[in-house]
Amino acid sequence: MVSQYHGAFPSPYIGPHSLLPVERTATSLTATLFLDARLWDTDGWSGELVFNPELAGGQGLSGVQGIAGFPNGEITRVGEPPPTPYFARLFLRQTFGFGGEQEKVEDGPNQIAGSRDINRFTLFSRQIRCYRLCG
Repeated sequence: MVSQYHGAFPSPYIGPHSLLPVERTATSLTATLFLDARLWDTDGWSGELVFNPELAGGQGLSGVQGIAGFPNGEITRVGEPPPTPYFARLFLRQTFGFGGEQEKVEDGPNQIAGSRDINRFTLFSRQIRCYRLCG
């Protein structure tokens, strides 16, 4: 979440792409859930389903025009002012381990903690990108 405010300032010129000298606070929001489920894991072969629903909404200062576009880099991810849910990522990851030495995997976004073969082949289904399905 990014909230922005600036105090009033004198401006000899105000155009359509100007930072307005007086305006209300502007807030934008983006949120992502990183959901990953291991569907199977047998002898170094594993399959995972990865799903990342997101929520984005809000507004930047002065319609994010001119200099107002620079202080809030988050607003570029926002399509509509009302918070809008959508599917950012949905894919299947199949890993074929070739045995031998293992490496430790830390828990993280789109990654389940555990161990995996260093020598492996990983196949990703084509990422299904669904923008603004819910809005």
